[in-house]
Amino acid sequence: MKGWAYSREVAEELGQRPLESREKLVAELLGMGLGQTISDEGFFWTMASPLAMRRAYRIVKALNLTVMVQFEGRERRISYGLEVHGDVGELRRISVPHVGAFLRGCFLTHGYMNSPERGPHLEFRVPTAQAPKLIEVIRKVRVKAGMVPHHGGMTVYVKGQEDILRLLAEMGAHRALLRMESLRVVRAVRNQVNRLVNSETANLARSVESGVEQARALTRLAATLRWQTLPERLLVVAKARLEHPDWSLKEIGQGLNPKLTKSAVNHRMRRLLEIAEQEVGS
Repeated sequence: MKGWAYSREVAEELGQRPLESREKLVAELLGMGLGQTISDEGFFWTMASPLAMRRAYRIVKALNLTVMVQFEGRERRISYGLEVHGDVGELRRISVPHVGAFLRGCFLTHGYMNSPERGPHLEFRVPTAQAPKLIEVIRKVRVKAGMVPHHGGMTVYVKGQEDILRLLAEMGAHRALLRMESLRVVRAVRNQVNRLVNSETANLARSVESGVEQARALTRLAATLRWQTLPERLLVVAKARLEHPDWSLKEIGQGLNPKLTKSAVNHRMRRLLEIAEQEVGS
């Protein structure tokens, strides 16, 4: 899934959350209007997201303020104006007591989150003057954030997976959080499987290489008179190795009659290689 599509899913989840206490509604609305002016008589904010506008409208109505929505533009370039009148004194607070609600509102109007499949990345694009304030708010939930210039403003970003998970939890994006957690588990299992497969492949390669070297040494031994005097218990193992240079010691033991353990085959193979070394050298 592409980043903007996933980011919209997160915004939809946040926008559908139930309205909470009046203090949290105020904090969320403040986050949505980050960088926009609030006067004594009211305010007029512009927003590009219909999701954010619908959420803001519900919050303003719940706060018993007079609200009117305006539309400008056409097709995908529509912008939304939120005109609010009434007692907006509580919206002019300097402090943000409910950090999660504030960040939720900020994400709805300024946020973007990359799809977890493409690597964890969450950011807010805000006016330059508001970036330090936003970073200060984010740090209140023990999350590291940085900022870089972006098209006349600043991008406040969070990259660490644990930090993003904590931020999603604070904002109330629980579905997004569970999806990231699920992907992390899937990646961990996949990595473990890959390690096991790679280890098994490496072990198999070493086993085959060892078997081929043993077959070469036994081939040279078979060309000597010593071959004719080998005890039967050694000869059957030597012939099995020559017939199956790619078999493991365990497979050779299972292919004999009577069967031998891997340890017994290994012991006899070492003796055969010692004899080959004595007769023909390395």
